[in-house]
Amino acid sequence: MAAASCTVWDSVLELTKSAQVKNCDPQLWAIQLSSNLNSAGVDLPSVELAHLLVSHICFDNHLPITWKFLEKALSFNLVPPLLVLALLSTRVVPNRQLHPAAYRLYMELVKETCLFFFSSNRCPKPSIDHEINR
Repeated sequence: MAAASCTVWDSVLELTKSAQVKNCDPQLWAIQLSSNLNSAGVDLPSVELAHLLVSHICFDNHLPITWKFLEKALSFNLVPPLLVLALLSTRVVPNRQLHPAAYRLYMELVKETCLFFFSSNRCPKPSIDHEINR
């Protein structure tokens, strides 16, 4: 089982590197990735994929296209958003002086994720009425 698992993640990394070199449309990359993961029987959103993508980006492949891939993986629900933010926070925030662009992109992801959670029913909305009636 571990060998098959390695093959899936190796193919994901190869797909990502190839798309990066070819400057592939991030949406097409996400569609292909989703198809590959579904064919391999990977449950989505995938914790393993989150770790792989964050490790790939920070900081050897810190390029705008790789951040776009990560953003598409989030929008396609391929990775758990809060886990991605947690993984990035431990790598990007301590290195914000060395990688200011990464920090800016990280903060954009934080903003988009917060907006998504608060605009959907995934997160309870703060209620002033509830607080007043306590």
